Amino acid sequence: MQEPKRKPVKDDYPTEAFEVETFDFMMWRFHVRDIIDLMAKGKVDFKIIEADVSKGVHGFKKELGWDGHSVHSVIKVEAERAQELTLEDLDVPGIMVELSEEKNTLLIDGNHRAVRSHMEGRSTFPVRLIPFKEMKRLKRRGLICS
Repeated sequence: MQEPKRKPVKDDYPTEAFEVETFDFMMWRFHVRDIIDLMAKGKVDFKIIEADVSKGVHGFKKELGWDGHSVHSVIKVEAERAQELTLEDLDVPGIMVELSEEKNTLLIDGNHRAVRSHMEGRSTFPVRLIPFKEMKRLKRRGLICS
């Protein structure tokens, strides 16, 4: 499924708040800005999904004491930054990658928006999911390092 016709991905990030260059997680480094630029040019395969945030988001349980859960609980999200986001910001899709053929996923862009979506009582958060096969291709191009 392809994303519906709309403005380019790059325009989804109108403020400096979304100017993330890289995202580091354990042994991985994701060059988020470059991946976003390639998405805007139609050079990255992805599909739009609604990620479940009904039970919490990465690092959220420890930070705010909510009854959340996370596969990757080492990701920290600043509660104050999440609360500064507007409701309009929550409609900007995040970016999630499949880390393995077993469909283990990691949100590399949009963690604060996902947390705020949870805080607002939303059960889902829109993300662009990059499949494992595409992630391997991005890795060969040097946009994902391990």
